[in-house]
Amino acid sequence: MKAERAMERILEILARRGLEAPVRRAVVVEAGPDQAWLFLDLRVEEMKDLRPYLHPETLHHLRAALELPVYALNSRGFRYAVPLGKLPSLPDRIPFPGLEPGWIRIGQGAEGEARLPMGEEFGHGLAAGISGSGKSNLLSLIALQWLAQGGQAIILDPHRKLLADVEHEGIRARAGLREAPEAIRLAEEMLEERVRTGAGGPRTLVVVDEVPALAMFHRGLAERLAALAWQGRKFGIHLLAGAQEATRAVLGPLRDTATWAACFRVRSGLMSRMVVGRPGAEAIRIGGRALTDRWGMIQIYLADPSILGMPVDGKARRLLEEAARTGGYVTFGWLRQRGLSDAEARAFLERMRAAGFLEKDPRARNAHRLTAIAMEMLHKLPGSTSSTSSQTP
Repeated sequence: MKAERAMERILEILARRGLEAPVRRAVVVEAGPDQAWLFLDLRVEEMKDLRPYLHPETLHHLRAALELPVYALNSRGFRYAVPLGKLPSLPDRIPFPGLEPGWIRIGQGAEGEARLPMGEEFGHGLAAGISGSGKSNLLSLIALQWLAQGGQAIILDPHRKLLADVEHEGIRARAGLREAPEAIRLAEEMLEERVRTGAGGPRTLVVVDEVPALAMFHRGLAERLAALAWQGRKFGIHLLAGAQEATRAVLGPLRDTATWAACFRVRSGLMSRMVVGRPGAEAIRIGGRALTDRWGMIQIYLADPSILGMPVDGKARRLLEEAARTGGYVTFGWLRQRGLSDAEARAFLERMRAAGFLEKDPRARNAHRLTAIAMEMLHKLPGSTSSTSSQTP
């Protein structure tokens, strides 16, 4: 990330000049739609003399090294200010680009794709974000790729929404609010067996959404998850945890075990700092966008059950079948009438267009209509009762 490289370079130059750099904080601020600044605050109380930091030769050295303007500000404390130039723009929505064997593809950032190897180096992940921010999409995206590459999954979700329509032999257990301890016990027994015998097994992903709700209902559950993560990584057991808002007491043990973290929109800079080590996620306004501790700001790919070779999940199938029975058209308002949120309706339309199941009809004010591919797919599915007509909405 450009800001991180600039900060490292500043600290390096100060060290070369024999100047200590007691950093209080580093903040990246968006000054406009296409401009960002890095502010590097130093602890004045730990600096013997401000004059060497303000000296023109020091500033010239910094500017030459960074090839950027560098300003020293000491009206309130002491900070260096660096204009980083135009912010790279990211698409608001990015369909999943396809399975890549050996890798878990997560999204796109300013410097390329964010991805992790499917192996011990995947480590453990933590995702935080308010409802509708994209957190559950990330959990689903990773779990789908994990299953598609021969891994196993144990899924804990108080609301039973995560991969609700996905049936796959790799899903060892599903657990709602009450069954969560039994599902964790399954993972613990799996770990105990692998430790005892020294034998490996399919890499197992324990996906836990809404950790605070589970921890409130089951005392000690967060600590059990953290213990599982501490021991499980080298035995092929990985933890992927999600939360909306939580206290440090709940998230602390999980954050300590996480090797990477993503923070979608949250309500405070304190929560952002707790998850990824810095504020900024509280200012995110785009669904599916997350601030990470490894790749900076990224846009998460849209999860798609077709990763598993499934043409559509159960919910999508029901919507397409209903559309086929009622004229063959799908509009944004039609989806909203069936309980989808704005974000869910947009994601559904985009995913069905990408799969070739929907296309815009200019004769019907660009409403989406079922394609011949969609009709053929629906007729082939067992139990399908779809039929179509030529009505226009």
